[in-house]
Amino acid sequence: MLSDDEGTPLGQNSTYFCRAIDDACAILKSAAHCKPEEMIATYRKEIFSLYEQTHLRKLCHLIENDLRLSIHSHLQLGDRTPSSPTNSRSSGLQALLRISKLRIGTDVLDGARFVEKYLEKTFYNLSAVALYDCHTYSRMRLLAQEKYGLLLCDSRLPFQRIDQGLDIIFVMRNIEMFVSNYNYNLNEQVFFERDSNSRYLNVLGVEHVANSIRTHGLGIMNTTVNFTYQFLKKRFFAFSQFLYDDHIKSQLSKDLRFYRENTENLGKMYPVKRVERFNTEIRKLGVSSDDESFLDRFRVIVTQIGNALGYVRLLKSGAIESNEYASNLLLDGESDEPMKLSLLVEEAGGSQSTCDAAIMFDGRQYHELLVEMFSSEFRNYEKFDHLRNFFMIIPPLTVNFVEHVLASKGRLGKRGTAGKNFTFTDDGFCMGIAIAFCMIFWLK
Repeated sequence: MLSDDEGTPLGQNSTYFCRAIDDACAILKSAAHCKPEEMIATYRKEIFSLYEQTHLRKLCHLIENDLRLSIHSHLQLGDRTPSSPTNSRSSGLQALLRISKLRIGTDVLDGARFVEKYLEKTFYNLSAVALYDCHTYSRMRLLAQEKYGLLLCDSRLPFQRIDQGLDIIFVMRNIEMFVSNYNYNLNEQVFFERDSNSRYLNVLGVEHVANSIRTHGLGIMNTTVNFTYQFLKKRFFAFSQFLYDDHIKSQLSKDLRFYRENTENLGKMYPVKRVERFNTEIRKLGVSSDDESFLDRFRVIVTQIGNALGYVRLLKSGAIESNEYASNLLLDGESDEPMKLSLLVEEAGGSQSTCDAAIMFDGRQYHELLVEMFSSEFRNYEKFDHLRNFFMIIPPLTVNFVEHVLASKGRLGKRGTAGKNFTFTDDGFCMGIAIAFCMIFWLK
């Protein structure tokens, strides 16, 4: 490799060295023992071969090692504080990369392109052997562009992790089974399997969704949200049918009339006795073989709606997590608001088609999109007038949910309860109540 006596890479002297090699072509043109073209071709082949072996290959290894050390800087035994990968000391390598073009006559050996092809081949081969390292090499490609200006092609290999977990395609194809057999935790943004025949319970969190998106690409999100929308249509139909039932409407009308007549006396508080009375009246309508009343089934519908929308919320967080490293390489702005390409295109005076494409590039708020879509339908009170009394069923439904959770937690740790429902977190109900209330009464 081009270096001085102490092993330090040369900078400006390398430029003069490359020019001197090209100047030799003028002398070779006066060769008398053979054709000048053949002489120059032999000279070019030998010089390019030596330059590749003694300089470019070593430069490739140095840049590859620097990228690896920068990516894994957080694993150092000394200082545990990870350093900024773009600020590490590599100015000598960057200088050599800029002046690594070697010209002989009309042919040019581009050192930067040679390094790009080497890194592309190396990253592809190593990723193909271990797919769970795809994410690491993807980060190294981004760092190579940011640090050295090297544009590396994506390997297009499917991402995979050792802890891959549940796949979103499996969840998408079995969305009804998923929202029925998994419980949602709102704070941690994670789904826990309710019961399993094995010794372990499956878990679906942000990292699992991010791994699936890295494997299948961001395009899978549109398909997944569409499947969720189709499922929500079925559940909201059952939701509407329950409130449309004559027995339910009659009971809700009685409670609403009582509440309006005694609002001042009750201090605008809903009495617990009325809740117990409501639950008793609903239970008289009949129970299933599992001792579930109609109110229990309605609670299950609301919970499944909340689980489905919680899954959409989890998808968005997973998409952000899957691109977290790329966002670290963006320039820091003065505002805390996320940078939007659509606003930049509008400020630059872009065409309407360009602005529309920029809006799609910024991404869609799937959660808000679903809420607005169903809200526009529910606000048709001529068709859904029976939904106006939904708020009156919230107190009885909440008491029913509390009793259900307490009974489920009481079964935890007890023997002889196989096949029973175990629940230690079920925020899908809270999510479903909030979303349904916002859709019906259009609260932002």
